[in-house]
Amino acid sequence: MTNLVTLTEHTHRFESRYNDLLIGPLPEAASEYARRSPLARVAAIRAPVLLLQGTADRVVAAADTIGFADALRAAGGDVTLQLYDGEGHGGWRPDARADAIARTFAFLQAHLAPTRGRP
Repeated sequence: MTNLVTLTEHTHRFESRYNDLLIGPLPEAASEYARRSPLARVAAIRAPVLLLQGTADRVVAAADTIGFADALRAAGGDVTLQLYDGEGHGGWRPDARADAIARTFAFLQAHLAPTRGRP
């Protein structure tokens, strides 16, 4: 989730009023939603980022994730984006889940593995 406004507009019914309690109701609190969104803070992100996104996700829009990745790259960030065609918000097919786990493991090994001689 990179854009709190679009998340709130598209989230499922179970969490539809959650951000109203945390941030405030839309449209009155739109500027606060924008300010708190990760998209507004891409210039401050220095760590590598891995994004795994289903293209059919109705809660977290794939377009938001793609836009976030583009903004990170434009700011000089190190970002890896993997889109899973036809996958929604969780409950992915076994092959997509296995790929996501393998990519996450490889990402963590590449970016968090200790250097030689250090525990």
